[in-house]
Amino acid sequence: MLTPLPVQHKELEVHPLFKERLHIVCAPDHRFVSLGHVSLNDLQGEKVLTLKAGHHLHDQVRELCGQVGAELLYDYEGTSLDTLRHMVGMGVGISFFPELYIRSEIRADQDLRVLELTGAEVAREMCMVWRAKSYVRSLGLSLLPLIQQVFAHQRSAY
Repeated sequence: MLTPLPVQHKELEVHPLFKERLHIVCAPDHRFVSLGHVSLNDLQGEKVLTLKAGHHLHDQVRELCGQVGAELLYDYEGTSLDTLRHMVGMGVGISFFPELYIRSEIRADQDLRVLELTGAEVAREMCMVWRAKSYVRSLGLSLLPLIQQVFAHQRSAY
């Protein structure tokens, strides 16, 4: 299984794969679009959407909002990245989306704009996990370098 770190379970074998950047996504009429990129200072006072509590992304975005003085909109927490994408497109607020999701779901979306955050690298580390005594262990170990290679190649094409 692919999942973000940290994974804390004594019966799981965890293998880090790659770092996946998070990007700011906003509606096309948001003031950030004219800037072309966003700095940490630009986030102060900004309304930010994220997934509901219990998701790694929620914790990461909550921490970032606390550091920069952005307002996390708890009343509008999404149950999925697709839900967040639609709320952002309606102009409810901005959000942070993982690089792989952006590549697959947002690149051609005319209702959203993807912007870089300057002055800080906001990323999550992805890993592959399986039960420590699982029969898929040898297959998982053989897939690790392939997944890393594909992600590195896709990142260079992004």
